Amino acid sequence: MVQYQPLDGLSTPQLRLQFRLFALVTVLLPFFAFLSCIVLSVQLHSEESTATHCRVRNLLPSISAAIGGFQPQRYIWRICIALHSAPRLLVGLIYCHHYKYHLRRFDSLRNMINAAIALYYIENASLVGISYIASIEDRKVHETCFTFFTVSSLLYAILTIGLSASVTNPNNKYEKRSLKTKVFLFLTNVTSLVTAVYCFYRHNKYCEPYVYTFFALFEYVFVLTNMGFHLTAYWDFYTYEFNIGPEMLQKTR
Repeated sequence: MVQYQPLDGLSTPQLRLQFRLFALVTVLLPFFAFLSCIVLSVQLHSEESTATHCRVRNLLPSISAAIGGFQPQRYIWRICIALHSAPRLLVGLIYCHHYKYHLRRFDSLRNMINAAIALYYIENASLVGISYIASIEDRKVHETCFTFFTVSSLLYAILTIGLSASVTNPNNKYEKRSLKTKVFLFLTNVTSLVTAVYCFYRHNKYCEPYVYTFFALFEYVFVLTNMGFHLTAYWDFYTYEFNIGPEMLQKTR
């Protein structure tokens, strides 16, 4: 909920925004773009978006084809990624402050926190690179950005689970739910990635019908579980709100 209230008894209003709403909107932007690009590619460019060098029957496009190969999908994806990237920078700063505050007595974990936040920003930058440099424009750069995105997202997830386990309050149902969801989504994320790589290899080696469709499907799961992992910020800061004023982030209860 968005609310306004005076600052320190003055008449000047301040904006108050619940963090869980902020986190939800930040993830819904790429989620909306993802679904729109897949649906539009299947509806408007079915044959072109699912075609590969094997020339066998497939039903679903790869993410690279769906987000960068056709219009208006390319514009929808790039606009939504641009809109969500800046708020994600702020979320990274909040996580950094959150971990350093709750783990301030453990100097040995400071490097782990810094590494996690660095990986978070590398993942975000790589996503921008994937989005704005399509595979049809520069395949090598696109693949490099995807590699950085994949590796940084997996390493970030591992470090985040470790840090979250260290700061989770066992009496806080939201934090407990967040940690359990992180673990589940991470395991699903890794499983889908391994399966997608296998399907991609099998498609290129044997050129079997519909194998590329399974590759695309598991690629979708990989991306969606990545989005879901970042959405757990909804529970991590469930009782927090933004204040556009002296205190930017406060706990409401």
